[in-house]
Amino acid sequence: MKTFAAALEFDGRGTVRLMKLLCGSYMIENNIRPHLTLGVFMTDGEAEERELKLRFDLMARDLTAAEVSFRGIGMFGTSTVFAEPELNEELKNRFYQIYAVFVRKFAAGYEGLYLPGRWIPHVSVGTRLSEKEGPECYRWAAGEFDRFCCLADKFVLAECDPYRVVRRYHLPESQKPEEQVIGRIRLGMTVEKCREILGSSMKRDRVAYDKVACYSVGREASLIFGRGSRRLHVIRLSGGMQGGVYGIKPTSTRMDILRMKGEPSRFSGDGIGFYSSMWFYPDELPGVVIVCEFDKDPMGRCRAVYICDRRLYQ
Repeated sequence: MKTFAAALEFDGRGTVRLMKLLCGSYMIENNIRPHLTLGVFMTDGEAEERELKLRFDLMARDLTAAEVSFRGIGMFGTSTVFAEPELNEELKNRFYQIYAVFVRKFAAGYEGLYLPGRWIPHVSVGTRLSEKEGPECYRWAAGEFDRFCCLADKFVLAECDPYRVVRRYHLPESQKPEEQVIGRIRLGMTVEKCREILGSSMKRDRVAYDKVACYSVGREASLIFGRGSRRLHVIRLSGGMQGGVYGIKPTSTRMDILRMKGEPSRFSGDGIGFYSSMWFYPDELPGVVIVCEFDKDPMGRCRAVYICDRRLYQ
């Protein structure tokens, strides 16, 4: 069995700020850069290891750099001192993207400490400290700390124990408004909050509906709000999005998605069973149903992905 961590590393400015807070000798002696771990998974054998690395490589192409703000210093027991990032929408989305892509296939490592409900975002600046060193390092780091922001612009896969990076991708900054939807918009947000984030790229659809209000974002994303609550119920992302969505590429077919995500919980729309136009996956993310919509031809390329509030399907 091997254990792997998927993590974010930071731009030059952020890395320098974090390295100035390093305490204890372990990270320095083992040449470990400050990093923010998003998920830890285990593989059993070479075939699973190859599959995990392939999924990581495919996912890296979907991601863009994310802004991270650090607000203080924390401590786990007496052995680990860490810089504490604010848990913003971009960071939450990165975490749940990792969870959705890997958790169905690979066992969670580190006793599930990096699963929803247990994950505490942190960037270690001192680890494997003694009972005497821990409190001393905490006091020193807390005295040296000032709030700062930086860019998480690298996505790494590392083998654990000992920590060794085996993949490192440099992430581009998000440019298209559709990419901002993936990185910053979450279900349950109000119309006003989404408009604050997306600005003029969010445009009201001309077609009027009775129970929902629809907005387009760029050419490949749509937001659907409850007319009464004004809260976001559904995000629709075109299957043609250049980077793909949750590992689903513009060229993904029914068979590709079956191999990657397994059988859906149910089928709907035109067609029967495998040839249905809509596939539902309710267990990808907490509180969310992911729906894949396919073309009508037998091969059926995925033309859209819907991220839906699960309460709509209960």
